[in-house]
Amino acid sequence: MIRKSGKYNNYDIRSGISPHRSDSVWGPQFVKRLSGLFRKSWYGGINVVQSYNWPQNQSPPPSPSTPRRPKRPVLVSDVLKEIFAFIALPNEQQPFGNLDKKTYKTLHSCLLVNRQWCQAAVQVLWRQPFFTRNDRAQITMMELLLNALNPKLQQYLINKGIKIQPLNSAPAFDYSYFIKHIDFESFVDMVRKWSTRTFQGGFAKDASFLVAKVVLGHIFSYSPGIERLRLSCFQGHSETNYFHEILLEPEIHVNLLQLKYLELSGQFYREDNVLAGLSISCKNVEYLQLGNWCLDSWCRNPEALGEDINALFKGLKNVEHLEIDSDKSFFPIPICVVDAFKHISNSLRHLRFRCIDFSSKTCMPLEGLATCRKLETLEFIDCEQVGKRLLEPLNAESLPNLQRVRIDGCSEKDIRFWDWVDLVNGRRRSI
Repeated sequence: MIRKSGKYNNYDIRSGISPHRSDSVWGPQFVKRLSGLFRKSWYGGINVVQSYNWPQNQSPPPSPSTPRRPKRPVLVSDVLKEIFAFIALPNEQQPFGNLDKKTYKTLHSCLLVNRQWCQAAVQVLWRQPFFTRNDRAQITMMELLLNALNPKLQQYLINKGIKIQPLNSAPAFDYSYFIKHIDFESFVDMVRKWSTRTFQGGFAKDASFLVAKVVLGHIFSYSPGIERLRLSCFQGHSETNYFHEILLEPEIHVNLLQLKYLELSGQFYREDNVLAGLSISCKNVEYLQLGNWCLDSWCRNPEALGEDINALFKGLKNVEHLEIDSDKSFFPIPICVVDAFKHISNSLRHLRFRCIDFSSKTCMPLEGLATCRKLETLEFIDCEQVGKRLLEPLNAESLPNLQRVRIDGCSEKDIRFWDWVDLVNGRRRSI
């Protein structure tokens, strides 16, 4: 669930939630305490805790022989879902909503409490089901999704020579309905492992592409709202890159309009047509993350990619939160990205750079940022050479709404630069 706040220090730009949530309290003991707290009985029209110490002037709960009204759940399902969703909130260690082992174990324990808890917990567990790398779990998950297809789609795959293994028992839920987050690389990895086991000759590329297209199309069309999409494109991952063409299929392309979070990681080449397609279909994205951009080392055609990035930003006119991340490799930021800021100047409110090397000759001062007059927060986390030269184009006149500047790991010694930072953060009245 997305929670918004007017203060950026309550945001994680990738997830829209607070990064300061403590995970130390979540675990099986938490489930035991929570389920024990709400084991209730009905007495006098009021729900009471069974272990409550009754005062002397108050009657104790009725004995088992006394007729009671039927029990009813103390926590409604919506409240339970809110609690479980909070447990599974993304954080700095699991930014895309991938559940760590401890959180997964906690939520899995909730499935076993009762029917109501099971119905609430399964919806949270299946929001992002593709995070697991366990082969057996991935194959089982793929079989569940194939059996969830309508008879027409199943027959279509059978006619193409693709056998669907029936389940021993009918699924308790239509799990595809709960999916909200799609990590595309993990999804393709799941299809690849299922294909390798199903087709005795090994991985069948064309058949797997067809299966992935049908299953993903079913998820996008049947789920009430896919909120997050994560795409990774790297050299040596030609199979994954090949599957990106699925996103250009009409039945999927049209459903990308509901996306709110988009993460792009790696290098997308013009011949892939991925960026061009996303610029048309992802018009309602509010949170955008660009990761591992390194034109100097890997990109075969920087000029063409620059044009595509500009086209992407032109299409994403509702982006409020932008993070540019090099995954602790200190890559230089492409000039084309800085130039593209002008296309989102009317919507951008929060900007974060992480592990970017601003000392490179390819990094120009952030002149394009001066057009973003609605910008409220600006962050540089573990970046190289953040200083006066970089931020010189920025001033109070160009960014009238700027309220907070966060700089971690900066070695700038110019006192005037830090005076400007203190002025923005409200620690000084003037320079």
